[in-house]
Amino acid sequence: LDPNRLPRTIDGLINALTGELDDETLLIIDDAHLIDEQPELRALIERFIMAQPPRLHLILAGWHEPDSPLIATARLRGEALLIETADLLFTSDEAAQLWQQAGKTLPVDFDELMSFSAGWPLALRIALDATNWRSALGLREQKSKPALDDYLEREVFARLPTPLQRCLQRSAGLRWITPDLCAAIDPTFNSSELIAELRRRRLFVEPFGEHGVRFQPLIAAWLSRRAAADPEWVHLHRKAAVYFQQHGDHESALYHQIAAGDPAAVTTFLPLARTLLAERRAEAVLDWMRRLALTGDETPELIEIQAAALHQLNRLEAALATYRRAERAFAASGDRLGQSRCLRGQAAIYLDTVQPAPATDLLRRALKLLPRQCGAERIELLLMQAENWAN
Repeated sequence: LDPNRLPRTIDGLINALTGELDDETLLIIDDAHLIDEQPELRALIERFIMAQPPRLHLILAGWHEPDSPLIATARLRGEALLIETADLLFTSDEAAQLWQQAGKTLPVDFDELMSFSAGWPLALRIALDATNWRSALGLREQKSKPALDDYLEREVFARLPTPLQRCLQRSAGLRWITPDLCAAIDPTFNSSELIAELRRRRLFVEPFGEHGVRFQPLIAAWLSRRAAADPEWVHLHRKAAVYFQQHGDHESALYHQIAAGDPAAVTTFLPLARTLLAERRAEAVLDWMRRLALTGDETPELIEIQAAALHQLNRLEAALATYRRAERAFAASGDRLGQSRCLRGQAAIYLDTVQPAPATDLLRRALKLLPRQCGAERIELLLMQAENWAN
């Protein structure tokens, strides 16, 4: 078609429809999101909206709402119905019905599947046919590339304008995106505008904090795989770790240190683990140890931390054995304070299970190892002894 004749063609179509339509009619324009990249197409669609025939209802179908003031005005006037992404997502009941109709048993971790998939129909369809939905959706390491990756590369990434493609490439290894963090990673980012565009396009993001966004779990896992294949991301992970260290977010710093293969990650982990234990987050401690590929035998402090986490999780036999291992390691290095802490840890387990006899000897030995100047620690041990005598 001759671009110069398109306006006349649209006007002719409008006139014909106005005169010929004798019933309510739907006109569907697919891939309407493309008008954002084609101003001449936007002008034609807006011309059609302004002179829309009375019996004609226009449906714009696309990946996101086109950036058009006329469409925004129609929404404000109540003349447009917006069907959002959330309206198309499966609820847990709807997903359970899908499994029932397919004659399949719900996964035992169905709630986790719904959390990770966010009800996305394509993800649920893949999971429905999979033996292991975590592997099929790319949430577990495997030799072959998840089927979902090809779809995301072709249907999501390749369709984005170049600035947004670069935004995803430069933020692929991040757990979330904020303007300050993006600026620390790459000062050339116009991060506020890009984050606003991610939100407008509803690119599998959800709000994070006041100004940031984070990707939904499946998309975050895909982006992490992209980052892992990009050599530049080792450097970017290190920059992100420094940023989070400076802002006191040691858990996020540890995440990026591990991703960068930074040996300093263990040094970050030790004080973080004690904080997590104080917050009763023992499972997080053991999870970080798995990510660090720590067996617990590297240093006496790590063995002690592992024992404390097992104790919090009520895995008492394993905790006792681990505390004993830590005690021996501290003794071998001549660390009397460490030995005392591990003896106190074992005694605490016996106190929890009301076994005063073994606790008595452990508390006595722990107190004997403590120097006189450790007043607070000695008071704690004496209070535990009093509790034990009461038992």
